[in-house]
Amino acid sequence: MAADGDIEPFLEVFRKNVLVSLSNRDTMQYDEQSMKMLLFGALTATEAFFVFSEKEAAHGYFDLFLVPNPALDDPRFAWLFELKYLPTNANEKQLEEKFVQAEEQLTKYLSDEKFMGVLSKGLELRAGTIVFLGCSRMEWRAFAPAS
Repeated sequence: MAADGDIEPFLEVFRKNVLVSLSNRDTMQYDEQSMKMLLFGALTATEAFFVFSEKEAAHGYFDLFLVPNPALDDPRFAWLFELKYLPTNANEKQLEEKFVQAEEQLTKYLSDEKFMGVLSKGLELRAGTIVFLGCSRMEWRAFAPAS
């Protein structure tokens, strides 16, 4: 992720090693905050990134911001994540609504180019949304700002 800008390998490992390990009893009270903490733990365990949670931006608080560890070989990408949560039985319309809501938030955060430039330390910035559907499914959508 830090060097090549590809999030899919991390998401696959997270799905296989974290989500499938959770029992129904573990997840009875889970919500967006719970899932963020699981993701936060997985990201910090790699030591590839410095992970910031609920950092204040010019237009709100973003869920997770990742700056690559400068000790890495050729770190090129910082990441900004907006996270959402839906119950397992949510439908596709509800999923799409969460993505739209998150994209509106990301647009606001990224509108302050000077602020985001300082946070990303001049690295290329990738942004997107992860929607958790219960604890059994997660969907990723890269953010593509409107031109």
